[in-house]
Amino acid sequence: MTNIEIELLKTKELKKVFIQNESINSLFLKKLEENLNLRQRFLEEIEKNKQLAEKIKKEQELIENQNKLAELKTKEQQERKAKIEKQFSAWDGKHIKFSRMIQENLKDPDSFKHVETRYEDKGEYILVAMKYRWTNSFWAVMTEYATGKFTIDGDFIGLVK
Repeated sequence: MTNIEIELLKTKELKKVFIQNESINSLFLKKLEENLNLRQRFLEEIEKNKQLAEKIKKEQELIENQNKLAELKTKEQQERKAKIEKQFSAWDGKHIKFSRMIQENLKDPDSFKHVETRYEDKGEYILVAMKYRWTNSFWAVMTEYATGKFTIDGDFIGLVK
């Protein structure tokens, strides 16, 4: 039924023939009139469902966007971690460039022995702390600590005291 026919039904002016038998048609129209409130409830329910479906669709899009952002962030974190870990020896954990720099500046570079290296990601740079041993001019074995700053790409920034 059209909206115009519904309005005519409300005012009892609808004369449309749905069924050829006049008494059955008038009974049918009467039942339609009695159930008009049900039609309105159904229409309201349909509208609520449409609004709910739209809300769900928006929430799903938001969740998808959040998931994509999380994936990108995770991927960036993994790439960052890989860049940092590439700077360290898989064998003994030393920072390759830092240990080489320290070793080259010793009086006896061949006496250099790496003991331990730790690092901390500070966001803009990594802080590398290394413990090492070396032999001085008096044949004494010295244990020293050195701390340096490096870029995420492994470039030396400077020593930290």
